[in-house]
Formats: sequence, C-alpha cells, structure tokens
Amino acid sequence: MTPRPELLAVSASTHHELAEAVAAYRVLLRGDADGGSWRDTVRTACLRDLRLPVRMSLVARTRAEAAGYLDAAGPPRAGGVRLGTAEPGLRRRVLFVYSGLGSVWPGMGVDLLGEPVAARVLKRCADLVGDREGWSLLEQLTAGPGASRLHDPRVAQPALFAVQAALTRLWRYWGVEPDLVVGTSVGEIAAAHAAAVLTLEDGLRVAVRRGEAVASARGTGCMVTVGLPATTVEVLIDPAERLWPAVYLSPALTLVSGDRDDAAALGERVRQCGGQWQVRHRDYPLHSPLMRSARAALAAAVEGIAVHPPDRPVFSTLTGAPASSGAYGPDYWAETLVSPVRVQDAVLAAAEAAGGTVTAVEIGPRASMTPPVQATYAAHGVRAAVVPSMGVHRPARHTLLQAAAHLYVLGHDLHHHRLHR
Repeated sequence: MTPRPELLAVSASTHHELAEAVAAYRVLLRGDADGGSWRDTVRTACLRDLRLPVRMSLVARTRAEAAGYLDAAGPPRAGGVRLGTAEPGLRRRVLFVYSGLGSVWPGMGVDLLGEPVAARVLKRCADLVGDREGWSLLEQLTAGPGASRLHDPRVAQPALFAVQAALTRLWRYWGVEPDLVVGTSVGEIAAAHAAAVLTLEDGLRVAVRRGEAVASARGTGCMVTVGLPATTVEVLIDPAERLWPAVYLSPALTLVSGDRDDAAALGERVRQCGGQWQVRHRDYPLHSPLMRSARAALAAAVEGIAVHPPDRPVFSTLTGAPASSGAYGPDYWAETLVSPVRVQDAVLAAAEAAGGTVTAVEIGPRASMTPPVQATYAAHGVRAAVVPSMGVHRPARHTLLQAAAHLYVLGHDLHHHRLHR
C-alpha cells in the first residue's frame, strides 16, 4: 500500500532560526524511527507555533523522502521544500476561482472519496441525484475512460458541481476561507453555493437542469479555442458568419462559439495570423445565441429556487463585475447559456476589491483556470499567486497538500492538525 502523503510545516521568527529548525528535522528524519512514524512527526510539528513569519513546508510520504527533500539544494520541485516569509501587515485576500466544464476528467472523484470531509459532500450529492434523477453520481465520479459518461453535460455538470462543493468544504475544514469567489460558466453555480446564495440542494438542482438544457442543444454548433486576443478575434470574424466570442479567458486566449463550418473557416484565418485554433466542444455552441432554446428550457426548469444574499463578494463572469444581491434567479442562470463569459473582467475586479494583492485558489478537478488567471494578472501587474487544487490523473491528496504547502508559505495560516486526520 502506498504511504499517505503528509505536510510538514515549520515556522520561525528569523531565517537563522528557521535554518536551525530545519537542520534539527534533518537529523531527526535521518535517525532511526524510534521517534515515531512520518505521520507522528508531522502531527508533533502541529504542536509548535506555526504562525511565525519565516516559513518552510514540504509534502512527503515517508521520513526518508522528507529527509531527501531537506538535503536537496536548489529551488522547490514537485513534493519538495517551499520557503516563504509572511510580510508584516500584509493580509493576502483569498479568491476561490471555480472552473468550468472543460475541467472534468474520468475518475476525478476517486481520490477525493479518500478525504472524509470531501467524501461526505460527494455522497450527499450522490444521494440527491440518485433519489431525484435515478442514476449513480458516485459511479460517474469514479468511472474510468471506458465507462465514464462525463462527455454528456447531463452527467458532467452535476458531477463538477459535486466535486467543487466537496473541495470548498475541504479547504474550509483545513482553514482556508475564501474572502471572494468567482465562477467560470457552470462553475458559477458552485461559486454561488460557496457564498451561501444557493443551498447544496438548490445548487445541485441548477447544475442538473443546466446540464439537461445544454444537452438539448447538441448538434447546433461548436465551441473552439483561439490562441489570440479577443480584439484580434473580433476583427477576424466575418460579420456574415454565425460566430461569437464566447469566453474572454485571458489576454491571448479566446473561446468562440457558433456554426461549425464558419468556425472551420475562422480557423484558417487564425492560422494565417500565426495563432492556434482547436475544437473545444464539438457539439455545443455554449455562450452564444445558438443556445436560445436551451435558455428558455433552463429558465423554466429552475423556477422557484431560493436565492439568498451572498455572505461574501461574488464576482459574476456574466457581467464581469460584483454580483448584486438576488441576482442569481432563473433568468440569470438562463442568460449564462447565451452570453459570453467575462473571466478577465471578473478576476481583475476581484483583485481590485482585494486591494491588489490576492491568492487565487482554483476550485476544480484540474488546473484549467490557473494558467489564464496567471496570464491575466501578469498582464495587468496584479500581485497574485494562483494555486490549483487538483491535477489530471494526479493523486488528489498530494496535489491538495502541495497547494496547502504553497498557501502556508505565502502567509496563510492553516488548521494543521486537521490535515493529518
């Protein structure tokens, strides 16, 4: 059985004191195991004061692996040592960024079921889906490529919501509370749930009905990724073509939806300009006027959901601005199907509200939003760190602890004792 990864955190008042503490751990970990297991070591470390400004963290599975990381010189690498200093008087705001449909992958829920806090959320969502819809969410969260139905939006959208709700609960349990939230496309549902706008039950209902509405538009068009700025893409689109910018993702990445033949013609012009072009969704022209019939279906299907005032700022990718209280009724969710997703505007508005210094944590099963958010902040001079929660076919606990280790050395305090239960 593969040993379970654990996070070791060390803090000190000065760099000299930190070096002494790390040296002591190096001796301890290189010695015999009479002092206890690797898990015992990290649990004992939690008894120390871990809130001091000069910090070190690492993620390892064994004492020997941890000692090897401490012995290694050079910059941090996967699983290696991270160093950082919490700046006096600086409070980095935490922004949770919820990914969209492109982040799902077969088997994305397998490892999360090994984290009891996350597993409870996944199982609650599975009970609701099983009772109301008659299919097994847990089977689809754990199915491999051959059996997975995540290509079907009727499955993928509630599955993504469940994973994002579970990650949100787990981060909060570990002590990471979002000050602000942003949701991308279908990720807006989980963002609204995180801000107490929607209950878990109503959020799941919106995700299920949204998936059904999207599925009803199958074959009406496609969505493509264009590796060019939106201003260039808008010039390249012929006014006679049935094409629309669908997602303003980053300064050099734009998603376009519309007619398949027109999208193929656009692809030729994009390549002539030196840009990249590829199909993202072959059957669904998401966030375009071609989704009008789906819009009407979704508005009717989510009529009557209870919308509550947000308990923290929510930044809408429908408007690119802070969402007003009561904004998330049926018409809002319906409008997201036919209108462009303004990711750049929303994450920039959130950073401005955070005072210009922000730690963005991607909430989703892969790092699909991390590169575009990093690029957006870099282009606008925003002082930010962007940290993904999970990766494709990477053990979830390991990637989550890596993210926690990164947050810790940035100056965010954790409930360390809860990491090792």
